[in-house]
Amino acid sequence: ELQKEALATGDLYLSLAARIKTLETEQNYSMLDVQILDHADVPEDPSSPNAKLVLAGGLLGGLGLGLTLALMKDHMSPTVLRTPRLVQSKLGVPHIASLRRLRGRNADLFAMIAKQPNSPSVRSILSIHRFLVEARSNEQRVLAIVSASDGDGKSTTAAALAQYAASIANQKTALVDCDVHQRTLSRRFAPAVSNRLAQAIDGTLTPARAIISPDGCAFSFCAAPAEKNMLSNIELLMTPGMTNFVKAASRKHDLIVLDTPGLLNNVETRALVGMADLVILVIDARSTTVENIAAAKALTPDLEDKLVGAVLNRVK
Repeated sequence: ELQKEALATGDLYLSLAARIKTLETEQNYSMLDVQILDHADVPEDPSSPNAKLVLAGGLLGGLGLGLTLALMKDHMSPTVLRTPRLVQSKLGVPHIASLRRLRGRNADLFAMIAKQPNSPSVRSILSIHRFLVEARSNEQRVLAIVSASDGDGKSTTAAALAQYAASIANQKTALVDCDVHQRTLSRRFAPAVSNRLAQAIDGTLTPARAIISPDGCAFSFCAAPAEKNMLSNIELLMTPGMTNFVKAASRKHDLIVLDTPGLLNNVETRALVGMADLVILVIDARSTTVENIAAAKALTPDLEDKLVGAVLNRVK
């Protein structure tokens, strides 16, 4: 037994000695492969979290979210007709001309026809007139200037176009103020006349006597009814008498320009569109939307067929 135990212990010793020798050899080889290339620097900032990376990611994420919200708002909000391309693509009608937003003491488009004939604004009026010459036949003499809302620039455009047609193109032109609410043209060109549109409609005056020649104007002019009974004036514009007046005036003139109230809030304008041969739509580039025009068309059955083009007003 003692001999067997001595042999086993001797074998274990030899095995352990061989293992120790192997480990020493491997350690020597490992030490030979190691080289110190540079001393490690102690970092000034923590490796995690990376503040710069987090900040950059936050900025990019915020920018992406902002753009997404802006696109959603633009898609969901009403589309303002600010450019000629939008006018043509959204409304499907020709863009005739753009009128710049005028400011200052000389911001009078009517007066610019004579004083600044080479200005961009007057050239825009020339474009409107030229478009009409090509778009209408000799029998189409009655033009209605309309817009979705009041204050979009109808009266200014109508007066400038009438002055250009009469003074530059030598067309016998009559401008009729059918806006019984604002009466902008009547206050300017005939503030004190007694012969007005109402008398021509009810037969008190002949159309020839109701149409006057204001000072400083190349065109003839018919003033809006006096501000006595607004509802009666509105009803007058929708009577057969108004239709007869328009027909009689068109027989004596090359061009009749009707200045009208806004389509959305004034039922008489829809009747006036029915009396016109052609219609030009004035759009305020600051506020008129596609939805406004769609609503105006829905309320005015004749507008789609008679609308020949649009003028973009107050363009920057």
